[in-house]
Amino acid sequence: MAHLSVIRRGWQNEHLAAFLLSKFAFVASPLKIGDDLGADFFCTYFDTLTEKNKDYLIPKNSFAIQVKSSGRIIKATKQIKYFLGLELPFFIGIVNQNKSNLTIYSGEYLPLFLHHINLDELTSLKMKLCPNHNFLPENYFVKNKKANKYMLLCPKVATLSTKMDERDFVKETKLLIDTAKRTYKNISSVVSDEYIFELGADGKALTILAGPGSNKVFRDNFKKRLSEVFYNLEWILKHRKNEFDINEFKFYENIYNKMLDRESLIPFYLTDSYQQLKGKIKIE
Repeated sequence: MAHLSVIRRGWQNEHLAAFLLSKFAFVASPLKIGDDLGADFFCTYFDTLTEKNKDYLIPKNSFAIQVKSSGRIIKATKQIKYFLGLELPFFIGIVNQNKSNLTIYSGEYLPLFLHHINLDELTSLKMKLCPNHNFLPENYFVKNKKANKYMLLCPKVATLSTKMDERDFVKETKLLIDTAKRTYKNISSVVSDEYIFELGADGKALTILAGPGSNKVFRDNFKKRLSEVFYNLEWILKHRKNEFDINEFKFYENIYNKMLDRESLIPFYLTDSYQQLKGKIKIE
């Protein structure tokens, strides 16, 4: 039986993508599944360590990427459960065989999106591949209110080509890796019940998500941060005594005391960190 040419073209596209990705990452390909759900490759990017005239590749962090031959609008409704379980940054790569390149778009807003909307009411999800990141973080999706259909914006982050010189290739991969690092922090935020996201083209836009998830943990998170304050003030007192500000301590102590009055019982880690610092301060 003859082979379908479209299958062969897809195979060629994946091999071109794998070659380009392998120049800066270890590339693994999962078993194929019929409905084209999930990622085509899992990539672990690496640093190069040179010792005794030999280069050693040191694995860093990972991301997932789905490779396609064309498209600006990607259907993703079937992938929602996959995305919910994926604790890696997700990218979409478009291969152009004629130009021997791979253009990569970021799904960096997925961690926020999946916890921002009511997934039970969602009827359709598409991902729009955008040529740049010129939209504001709060406008990262478009909603059809009548039908509960969503369009998630996926900005372009890099273009890799076999024709690039080394300097340009490194520059493009850095953009990709920086985006992956930022996305990984946002995923970690969700996993650790923080719901604080660093977004935008430069990652400097801060978004804090309140809702049914954050609502259950924000009080405990605040107490952990207050405990972190006392531990850091103790470190400053010990290692940089001239930088220690007693008024700063009193400010946070006042918060602690009011919390204690209101709740009577507070977590041991907060009590310990406060008392440990308090015992080392001589208040006139």
